[in-house]
Amino acid sequence: MLVALLVLLIYLPPVQNALRAKAIGFLEKKIGSTVQLDHFALRYPVGVTLNGLLVLDQQGDTLLYAGELKAALGLGALIDGRIQLNGTELEHVRAIMQQHADSTFNFTYIIRAFAGDRKEKVDEADTIRGEPTPFSMSGVMLEDVRFDLAMAPSGLQMSVQLGKLDVDMAEMDAAALLFHVTSFQLTNTRVDLRTTPGPHGPDPYPDLKNPFSGLDLALEKWDWRTSPSPCRTL
Repeated sequence: MLVALLVLLIYLPPVQNALRAKAIGFLEKKIGSTVQLDHFALRYPVGVTLNGLLVLDQQGDTLLYAGELKAALGLGALIDGRIQLNGTELEHVRAIMQQHADSTFNFTYIIRAFAGDRKEKVDEADTIRGEPTPFSMSGVMLEDVRFDLAMAPSGLQMSVQLGKLDVDMAEMDAAALLFHVTSFQLTNTRVDLRTTPGPHGPDPYPDLKNPFSGLDLALEKWDWRTSPSPCRTL
């Protein structure tokens, strides 16, 4: 009876507001920069909605803004020991990634803030580590997304303005890099890629490994409209 009452309380707006405030306070104290979240709501039975998520970097510039995020966990998958996200939607996003000349990123401070906790638990994790929990998604919809990338070591700059991306998955296994897509629709999207010419030098990323090695990708239906991708050398 007590457990059922606690579960019901979690779905009450005042309780969710208290959880939101507590989580934001913890994150701001942990990483040392501004974090804002306008609205947080749990949806029955295991869904979540976030509105107005803003993360600023240490200079006070926007690192990430997400206008709305919706997702739900599949109950059947949870019972089977799997994580499956259904109905995932992400809208009105602005993300900025910068790599400085010393190869650190504008989000490196966040990784370092949590690195201490991870290091303390690594020995315990090594003793109990088993197979990773399978993760999959039934699909994803992205709308009005802008991503800007600037990498000082290589002089690479990229800007992505995504109008809408709608993907339906027939089968997915993230650990095995398996992605079987039934429908892929991309509209009103622009990708600008720029490089800076200069004298030939050593490889700025000598230890970079191919993240797509072993990728199993299948596309049943592909729709690409109004999506120019110019490449320029400055």
